Amino acid sequence: MFLATHGVLRNPTASVPPTFANNYSIELDGISDYVSSDSTYSELDGESKATISAWINLDGNSSTTYLCSIKESGVFNTTLSVRLQISGTNVVLRAYTQDFSSQNRASVSLGTIEGDGLWHHLLICVDLSLTGNTELQVFLDGVSKGIVGRFQNTTFTSVGAELYVGHADGQGFVGGGIDEFAIWSGTDLRNDASTIYNSGVPNDLNNNGLTAPTTWYRLGDSDTSPYIADSGSSSNDATMNSFSTFSTDVP
Repeated sequence: MFLATHGVLRNPTASVPPTFANNYSIELDGISDYVSSDSTYSELDGESKATISAWINLDGNSSTTYLCSIKESGVFNTTLSVRLQISGTNVVLRAYTQDFSSQNRASVSLGTIEGDGLWHHLLICVDLSLTGNTELQVFLDGVSKGIVGRFQNTTFTSVGAELYVGHADGQGFVGGGIDEFAIWSGTDLRNDASTIYNSGVPNDLNNNGLTAPTTWYRLGDSDTSPYIADSGSSSNDATMNSFSTFSTDVP
């Protein structure tokens, strides 16, 4: 007897686990599309470490976008936000904590990755307990783009906000594709960047020999539109806003 799971036949007596597959992503219009958690996101509150992983394919029609944000609406208080700012042909990644002041952000240049039609992998690793301006390290396609830091706070602050993927507080909407978005709370995976990048092929983040992510949005492969399931260790499910279909363009 064979059972169908997510459209794939499974043999319940087989001892070999099913092969990991990535068939869907989300395509955002850069105007109003985004994903938001269904409740307040508190997984980072009081932690000093965090890692964010995502595959992106920016379409070249944006100047400032937010990959993700946990930010109090209408004010600058933020647990953690990742902004992608396009300057000419260069994309600069900026990570913010607490109050967005110049003392609580760090920037890393990613180079020309917008509008090239390619999927790129981002790994953003933060450890606020480190010293010497080394709190942030960013990897693009498995390669470190720099180690920087300018954070006064030593732990992430609770702001009682949702987790947003693809925008922040009604601005900075992403235009293009996002896939396999994950957050590890309390874990800095800068020494495991190559494992997560996996030579340019998304892998099973729950079964790759590392700590399982706290939140993992497959963005299509474990979901029924407009609902996005949390495939990580927590239960922070999410909802698609202003759009309702998945894309078959994947990394």
